[in-house]
Amino acid sequence: MNFVFLPSFHLGLTSPPTRDEILSVKLFFQGMIVPTKQFGNLPWFEACLPWLTLEDRLSAYNTKRLNGDTHCIVTIPDGPPLYDEPNQPYNSTNFPGLDWTNNNTVIDSRLTNLIREVISNGFNRILLFLGGDGPENTQIAFKQLNLLHANDDYRTTLYKYCVPIPGWDSVFYGWSLESIIQWGKLFRQLFPDGYLGLEHNTGHIPLGEGGQDFQPNGRLQDFDLILSEYDNNLHQDSCWQINGRLEKPYNRPSDQPINDDPNPPYYLSVPNPRGKFYHLAFEFGEYEFVRGNCSQASIDYVNANRLYLRNMGCKFVA
Repeated sequence: MNFVFLPSFHLGLTSPPTRDEILSVKLFFQGMIVPTKQFGNLPWFEACLPWLTLEDRLSAYNTKRLNGDTHCIVTIPDGPPLYDEPNQPYNSTNFPGLDWTNNNTVIDSRLTNLIREVISNGFNRILLFLGGDGPENTQIAFKQLNLLHANDDYRTTLYKYCVPIPGWDSVFYGWSLESIIQWGKLFRQLFPDGYLGLEHNTGHIPLGEGGQDFQPNGRLQDFDLILSEYDNNLHQDSCWQINGRLEKPYNRPSDQPINDDPNPPYYLSVPNPRGKFYHLAFEFGEYEFVRGNCSQASIDYVNANRLYLRNMGCKFVA
């Protein structure tokens, strides 16, 4: 398989987004089909961008614009295949091992050039996912955060276009609480005016102390954006209990039992030192969607979930 090598030139950039713009996330994480020459129609998983040819990346950008996206996801390839599971198009045969970090010792210019390419194609608001999915990879995210700071282009310019997120899925639960807190503190030391996100898994709002974590001097004061992962079946407490605490107003769905936590406390009422917290209903069926063979039924299921979340009060739904 031939990978495109991004040229080492600096593409012109638009002005950086405001804090409100970059944290008001608008993208289709699941439910979008992108035509490619390499693999035909792909049930879109945006982390694949580094593996695609320029022609297919441009097709992705065009599809995103047609869908109204303002944000883009970029991930840092650091050695492993993109998504090493069978029965889906992002398997290790189609998307094999790729490393733009020289074994997590440096940020290759291909990454910063890709970020610039994404911005120049109309997406100046980037969710930048670092390696760190699960406790065994915690130190990868720490290394990559330091590597981003050591990269002149990122440290001086590109960081204002990005929301780094320390790993997919199981950062909470997954990492130790102390690791999450220290990662946030390190980020603030390196990028005091940067933007920082954290994804939690189903049914667990970080960091386990309820609204106290979001209060002044709470354990989440270094973060700005909370990304929620849900079970594919949204019609249960792992969705209702989360959104009831992270969205205001929260519109109780008709299938939530009337006596099921009728007055959930709202956690995000007090801003952090940089401004208000933001919540993104992020992952609610991507695993199933990429295995759906681009069928209309798989698209319809995602769209029904998206509408359910919006009707519940979620302002930003991926």
